[in-house]
Amino acid sequence: EARVPPKKRTGRKPAATDDELRAIARTAPLGRDGRASSRHIETAVRACGLSIGRDRRDKITRQVQVELDSGRADAA
Repeated sequence: EARVPPKKRTGRKPAATDDELRAIARTAPLGRDGRASSRHIETAVRACGLSIGRDRRDKITRQVQVELDSGRADAA
């Protein structure tokens, strides 16, 4: 029986890891009411010469916001 080679993955590889994107996102200015801003995060990532899609940007924004919220809870 002939073996069929596995299909190659299609699509682009992520330009950066989530950890790298989070590190960049932490340097982005905050948006309204001191919240993480997806627009500012996307601008910061692109300024580093990287690309980021909407889904990943939104995921990173949510993760950074959780960090901000937990930091505020610790300070209270």
